[in-house]
Amino acid sequence: MTSGEEQQRAIRYRDASPRRRRRLWLIAPLAVLVVLAVLAVVLGIAARAWAEGYIAEEVERNLPEGVEGDVDARLGGVSLVAQYLSGRLDDVRLTSENLEVQGVPVEARVELEGVPVDRSQPVERATGSVRLDERAVQAILTAQGYPGTAAIADGGIVYTDDAQLFGATVE
Repeated sequence: MTSGEEQQRAIRYRDASPRRRRRLWLIAPLAVLVVLAVLAVVLGIAARAWAEGYIAEEVERNLPEGVEGDVDARLGGVSLVAQYLSGRLDDVRLTSENLEVQGVPVEARVELEGVPVDRSQPVERATGSVRLDERAVQAILTAQGYPGTAAIADGGIVYTDDAQLFGATVE
């Protein structure tokens, strides 16, 4: 190898090195940003799963006496971390398809909006629904001292009972 060839090879090596460094300076920050974004998403998903489990557990533990069953909690909104840092959860949905209230099967759904992280503060808005079958309605009426019978018909409850009116039994 002649000294001219060695010089050309050295020049080529020096010329290539800054290009590679420039590419590295462009690629490295982008790779770091992608890794951080993926990490943030994974942590957000893990935090949401933990929070939903924690809320469901707390609700189940604080059910009134005579009420038993599993509760499912779902958190809405985009970023749970941002909601937590703001002090309020945008949307919390609680559902239970197998609650038992003093042995009576009940399905319940509760939607909460503006739930404060500080549990001593009030919730901004709460709506809910309870679904009962005919046996459940009858059990509730009996427990309240109503001796008649209840039936579900045409989307409503029909209650039938006998009463005494001027000595005659009226149904």
